[in-house]
Amino acid sequence: MKKTWNFLMKNLPYKILAVVMAIALWLVVYNIDDPNKVKPYTTAVSITGTEALEDMGKCYVVLDGSDTVTFSVSAKRSYLTNISESDFEAVADMSEMQIQENGTEALVPIRITAKRNASNLKFVNPTKYLHVALENLQTEKYIVQAKADGQVAEGFALKGVTVQNPSVIKVEGPESVVSQIDSVVAAIDVSGMSVNYTDNVRLQYYDAEGNRIDTTRLKFSADKVTVAVEIQATKTVPLKFETTGIPAEGYDVESITSTPENVTIQGESSVLTGITSIDIPSSELNVQGATGSITTNIDITEFLPQGITLVKGAESTVEVTVHIESDTTESYVVKTSNFNLKNVPDGYKVSVTQETVTVRVTGKAADLKNVSAESITGNIDLSGLGEGSHNIPIQFAMDTELYQVSNVSVTVVVEKKTTGETGTGNQNNTPNDNNQETGGSGDNNLNTDTEQNETNSDATGANVTAGAGSIHTRNQ
Repeated sequence: MKKTWNFLMKNLPYKILAVVMAIALWLVVYNIDDPNKVKPYTTAVSITGTEALEDMGKCYVVLDGSDTVTFSVSAKRSYLTNISESDFEAVADMSEMQIQENGTEALVPIRITAKRNASNLKFVNPTKYLHVALENLQTEKYIVQAKADGQVAEGFALKGVTVQNPSVIKVEGPESVVSQIDSVVAAIDVSGMSVNYTDNVRLQYYDAEGNRIDTTRLKFSADKVTVAVEIQATKTVPLKFETTGIPAEGYDVESITSTPENVTIQGESSVLTGITSIDIPSSELNVQGATGSITTNIDITEFLPQGITLVKGAESTVEVTVHIESDTTESYVVKTSNFNLKNVPDGYKVSVTQETVTVRVTGKAADLKNVSAESITGNIDLSGLGEGSHNIPIQFAMDTELYQVSNVSVTVVVEKKTTGETGTGNQNNTPNDNNQETGGSGDNNLNTDTEQNETNSDATGANVTAGAGSIHTRNQ
């Protein structure tokens, strides 16, 4: 032991100096290899203690982007290498705010802490503040408006959209934002839909100009509402009109037109099936004593069947015109060959002295466009006639509801057949007889002509062509 002690105490000052120098050298080497460094970090500021503002009837708005804070940390490089921005927390407690003299702004101290290695870190200039503007807190209630976006399926129409629950929303926030709200809308997409349905819809907030409002600073009693959509089938049907009264003498109702002529209606399919037109009663169109066309506007909604409505966007008022025209008279030069000879006496031959007659027809201008000299036909009835010259009225085959025809007569000459003349008249009007008359010579020569019989809905007889003293007879 004595030898050991003597060995340790030998040159003791030098040994102590060596230890001190070794420690100093180690410190120098350590600091050279892992020096202190300063590094900046940026993190978001969490805000707490807002109840203090609410108790004052106030709310805040962060100014100058101060809701993020940049700070610097001093530490050994080995520590800083393993630390990120997520290792720090910045908190501004509104209960510690310092209200400025103007009363509209405040500074709130931001406390920055490290979540780990806090003892090895040193914050450089750690005093930071959250700069906020103070506003009055405002609370309002709004009725939610339902809105449909898109088009339903073809053949269907949207009857309506309604907000079911909740229908009223409570909004709380800065006065400057809440005061901008003009409407709260629940918009639901109905594109391609053909059946009723409901959905939960997120609310949208608009100002008076229809611009969307940023709601990040607002609180709501609900974010979504339930919206119901009702969809109905559609059908396009014509409008039908009746008139009351009688136009002035010589005038009549030609037609009734409307703009539009058809309307599209909507309702339950079972009801639409039985609707073929929308009938407007005659009481809406009085033409008593009228001498010209009448135009009026009629609201057709009151004449729609129960449970039926016009599709959205359709005009409920239609323009109706009752076209009233006076009668027109036209004259036509008609060949007498257009008229059939009926009931020619047996054993007699008949001749017509005129080649043409003038026929005056009265009717509507539109109807008279369908009349020509060639289209005017009729019969000449020879029943009970004996030999001699006779003035016989023509029986015209024209629609008496559309036309009035003047009385026109023709002169016919009835003569007994001479020896050698063959054939008889078609006194009995029997269809499909092929009668012929054979003429001799002279002014009253008869041209022989045999044709196949034709059926006339009024009567049958002999079709006569008279001219230059000759007659052509065709049995009908």
